[in-house]
Amino acid sequence: MIMKKFTLLLAAIGMSTMLMAQKPSSETSNFSLEGNINIDATNGISWTAPSIRMRYFVNDTWAARVQLGLATTSTDDGAGNETSSSNIGIGLGAEYHTAGTDRLSPFFSAGIGFGTTNTDIGGVETSGTAFGFGIGAGMDYYVYENVYMGLELGLSWQTNSLDDASNSAINTSAFNNAFRIGWRF
Repeated sequence: MIMKKFTLLLAAIGMSTMLMAQKPSSETSNFSLEGNINIDATNGISWTAPSIRMRYFVNDTWAARVQLGLATTSTDDGAGNETSSSNIGIGLGAEYHTAGTDRLSPFFSAGIGFGTTNTDIGGVETSGTAFGFGIGAGMDYYVYENVYMGLELGLSWQTNSLDDASNSAINTSAFNNAFRIGWRF
């Protein structure tokens, strides 16, 4: 019986602090660090490479951001044919945050990105680069003091160069960016 009451007390305390969560101001919390899980809507909804983003809030309206992504894959078809790839990318951008509410911070974003890739298919190695830019809209929802969850959707254009070949494309899929969890400090 005592354990049940203790559990209810902890739940009530947790809920009360969650209900009192507010988005911080740039006077007290200029930085945020978040993890992104990208959503790939072109191949069916599947979770792809995570990335890390750091933001610096110049004021309550404007934020600058830097994003780093890293992905490695390796497959074997069972017949001895191995495929592996590694990608690394960096992006720079800016966000414009609108008024929102005490817990919700909607924003618009723009940014550029650069990346490299190395692929090994059956012993044949190729390498390449990617460059792109994008625009988007998203939101941060503060679920606890200085802790938020967010979603960002957008459009992007990217050009890829792989050895002697290159291609360019506009990604218009609705979920071309990320689901985010972050901490503002």
